[in-house]
Amino acid sequence: MHPAMSATIATTCAGLASGILILLGLIAPIDEVPKTAPFGFFAFTPVIGCIAAALVYSAGKQGVISGGAAEHLHWLARTRFLLLLNLLPTILFSFGWIMFNTVDGLWRGAGLICTILALLTLFSHARVYVAIPTVAAWHNRWVVLNFIAIGLLAGTLWVNVLIHLFATGNPQIALLVVVALFFVFYVKRGHWREIDRSQAKLRVLATGPGEDHGDARPSFYVPPERTRRLRRLAFIFLLAVPLLLELVGMGKPSGLATLFAFGAALSGTAGIVIERWLF
Repeated sequence: MHPAMSATIATTCAGLASGILILLGLIAPIDEVPKTAPFGFFAFTPVIGCIAAALVYSAGKQGVISGGAAEHLHWLARTRFLLLLNLLPTILFSFGWIMFNTVDGLWRGAGLICTILALLTLFSHARVYVAIPTVAAWHNRWVVLNFIAIGLLAGTLWVNVLIHLFATGNPQIALLVVVALFFVFYVKRGHWREIDRSQAKLRVLATGPGEDHGDARPSFYVPPERTRRLRRLAFIFLLAVPLLLELVGMGKPSGLATLFAFGAALSGTAGIVIERWLF
């Protein structure tokens, strides 16, 4: 498989699994979250599947990156270790949820461990790319926050769907989705601006303070058409459509609200895949 595709799958799956685990670990004690076997099964099955997929697709050619030092390989190994390590508390957390319909005691402790390990996984996965100084889109201050923000958004979108399916919906979780969307918008805006500024600086170094034609105007950078197109698609599917669907779905009857929440999650996931590919 092409390295870019394998990295896209690995980062998307790891982010989705981590985001769901972070949210479930934090909101498990809330009464509005159903402690039932169906909810637990449909929540944890994709998590375990995504962890397995991330482990498979994070191996192999991802480690061969031009200009990369050994540091990024160390961070990749740490990420894979954290994903593997998180399987044990995830299984314990899901076992208590599915078999005993509870998240108290030992099961609550397992859930908190899942949350901590999931956050560390997102941080470590981001550091895989930050450690490569030759790629401006990776080696900047926004990348770690970008991974965490998108992981949290993925988790809130799909947990919101599950709560609509197996309960009556939770306004607090719906509001959390909206907050996560605006947080991702803030982070992606800063990330893309930082990339463009870095490219502009490289252009100044290459061509001098003026334009290529020797005039006195300052150098500037315009992203290639393909990059601009992917950014537009990422914005539409990752942010605009989910926000519209969430706002329209609020206050609607249960069936319609579930449909809107599901559409927002599908659109957001498609947007994450586009953003990961662009990244």
